[in-house]
Amino acid sequence: MKKILKIVSDFKNIFCNTKILLNYIKRENSGNKYFIYKFLQSIVSAIIPLALIALPGILINILTRDELNLNMCIVCVCSIIILPVLNHFVNLFFNYKIKRLKQQIELGIDITFYEYVMKIDYELYDNPNIQINKTRSLSALSKVWNASDILFGFITQGISLVTIILVISFLNPVL
Repeated sequence: MKKILKIVSDFKNIFCNTKILLNYIKRENSGNKYFIYKFLQSIVSAIIPLALIALPGILINILTRDELNLNMCIVCVCSIIILPVLNHFVNLFFNYKIKRLKQQIELGIDITFYEYVMKIDYELYDNPNIQINKTRSLSALSKVWNASDILFGFITQGISLVTIILVISFLNPVL
């Protein structure tokens, strides 16, 4: 029982710390845009590859019907040809925007941090505890991006799971 309570407590602490770190990003000037672009990238990076998986099956279904619908065949073949190129350009766009916003946010965080460090009394600044806390703070600031990437990785995987379920139910006429 103690082990379960410890796991729940650890999970609660991780959740609270992650929330604090993500709110720190959100408070910066471009923080909301950063989250919107990351969320849109998660959606697109989950849907386009799954569409590429489903389209050949849809094309086979169209070709094996009694009536051949040539328009649908052309649309499926063109989609299979165009989607990888579209996926590449969409990823380039989102990566460029996210990288630019990340640099703006990092600059804002660094400015805030060093303004705070400059306000510390010079005599206290030489204190080893202050130096240790400064190093820990810089380390924590770099971990903010890891928390963001992990969170949006979970979101991407969730969207992929839902999309796979929808594709299977769409392709399987029994369901």
